[in-house]
Amino acid sequence: MKRTSAFALATLAAVSLSTGVHAMGETPKQAQASAATATTAETDHRMATLQTGMLAMESSRVAISRSSNMMVKQFAQAEIDEQTTIATVFKSMYPDMPEVKLNPENTAKLNQLKNAPSAGFDKAYVDMQIEGHNMLLKAQDDYISGAQNREEMNVAKLARGQIKDHIKLLTAFQMHAR
Repeated sequence: MKRTSAFALATLAAVSLSTGVHAMGETPKQAQASAATATTAETDHRMATLQTGMLAMESSRVAISRSSNMMVKQFAQAEIDEQTTIATVFKSMYPDMPEVKLNPENTAKLNQLKNAPSAGFDKAYVDMQIEGHNMLLKAQDDYISGAQNREEMNVAKLARGQIKDHIKLLTAFQMHAR
């Protein structure tokens, strides 16, 4: 839980610092306008991150109520907190950003998890999280490789580190469950 709080603070600090550095020589209004103007790459990155993050968050809500494993429940709560933070950071960077909702594919995945038998629930949840975190990692890597927006690149770099940590943790859960 402390890691998620540290990630949240680091993300907000990076956005604040990078916005401050970027804004040197600009009025606050100009800096806000540049942060609010997103290229296609930023929009694609943000939507991939938020859409996959929404599935991670919603499936984690299910895990809190259905899992029998305290470590899985703790991970699920940390994931909810983290996804809430990243959505808040993006919303602060892009105030006119529309609300992200689950797409039909992710809704089907969530429904499948909700209907998983109790005995196999934890495995299904962890497998879903590993798949989602690999997708999140790819979205960060793809964006970082051609990033133009320093603020969003900093968010992607911070998210990338946290995602890698989560993949390691989830893989350990997966190995332990065998």
